[in-house]
Amino acid sequence: VTCGVLGERLPKFTVLGSAVNLAARMEQTSLPGKIRVTDDFYKLVCDTESEWEEHSRISVKNMGEIDTHMLDPMNEDDGVSNFGDILDAFAGR
Repeated sequence: VTCGVLGERLPKFTVLGSAVNLAARMEQTSLPGKIRVTDDFYKLVCDTESEWEEHSRISVKNMGEIDTHMLDPMNEDDGVSNFGDILDAFAGR
């Protein structure tokens, strides 16, 4: 990831790099209210009790085809997000 300020009259802080592009592509190809993650992230947290809905491949510019998984972070029973459990599992590794 590279970051810096671009412009002289109206300087703007910007972040560039493959991680930023991948994150943007994950967001663009996700569905409303769902979270699309890469296969690498999924492998870190797949042992959580969350419901992973699908496995698919998306095309990412300059990176090729990427395996992804989709998560619905809301618990269907009580409407409460279970994404905190996933982050806890990720942080514990």
